[in-house]
Amino acid sequence: MPESRSDEGAKVYTQQSPEALSRLLSAHLPHSLALLRRLQFTKFPGGITEHARILYASDVTLSPPPPPLDPGVAPDEAKAAAVAMQVNYPFTAAYLDISRGPETQMWIYSTMERHGGRSDDGGSGNIHRDNNGDEKDRRTALRHTASILRAARRIRDDAVTGLGWSASPLGPCILAGSLSETLRTALRDEFKIAFPHVGLYDKWLLDVREMPSLHADDDDARNDKEEPGLLEAGMRRTVKLLPSMGIMLENSTPIAWCFLGPDGSLSSMHCEGPYRGRGFAKAVVAKLLRHRLRDYGGDDSTLCCADVASDNLGSQGVCRSLGGTIGWTVSWSTIDLDTVPVK
Repeated sequence: MPESRSDEGAKVYTQQSPEALSRLLSAHLPHSLALLRRLQFTKFPGGITEHARILYASDVTLSPPPPPLDPGVAPDEAKAAAVAMQVNYPFTAAYLDISRGPETQMWIYSTMERHGGRSDDGGSGNIHRDNNGDEKDRRTALRHTASILRAARRIRDDAVTGLGWSASPLGPCILAGSLSETLRTALRDEFKIAFPHVGLYDKWLLDVREMPSLHADDDDARNDKEEPGLLEAGMRRTVKLLPSMGIMLENSTPIAWCFLGPDGSLSSMHCEGPYRGRGFAKAVVAKLLRHRLRDYGGDDSTLCCADVASDNLGSQGVCRSLGGTIGWTVSWSTIDLDTVPVK
């Protein structure tokens, strides 16, 4: 895979995500879920553009493990061992596509996110945590995050020139999706990085294996059809690429629908007014997760999330009824890259 080291200390990969990075992110679930899913989405038709960049910053090099010297060690075991060596080291990784503005341009994960939030102890349980080293690791991970953002600033400037723009669609800013509040507030407080617009959401975590069996039970919809690929004219280009599911009446009128976003999160859950409270929203979400989440691939294909506003009681109720729990707080925020400090 083509790669280059930027002058900001971050590795920059083009077009495809390194397998080693996906394995590393899998070891940091659930906090790394949004970025991992976005990298998996690059394998979807239209899931990546020529302008996309995958960034990685750490004191530990991310590289494929060498072939095992011991003929008795399987290649997969060697890869797992190599990843295990990297799991405990601080790092930051991100997916960036400046050309997607004003839609979401960045997803980012930093190991410092494990040091805050309501779900610190969640995940696979294979991350060793040493309380004496937590603060040092936190600051190291923050330093790596600053390196990523400096590299993003350079990529933004190069992209504006390369795309023939007079300026980036959001000016000096980029839009970051599902950004951990633990990470955002640390960047704001310690580096004085500006976030001009911040929209806060609860991160709901759901596991397909733990969802109850649900179906819409209503006389008016007894013969309704559950149709994949519900698309409406005029939808934005990105939305048309997303896995979707809808419930329609026999006359093909849609009454409930939902999408999985590029980061694998539940998106645009909707049920028409006359059909609310009858189980249609829950049924379409459950159907979508059971049948389409696997498209993202990986051994983690049962884990899903939803970023839901705290005042969106309807969507909160759907997530709760599906066995979901709130993990931590995230935001969809604009990051003013011009406020990222020089080294």
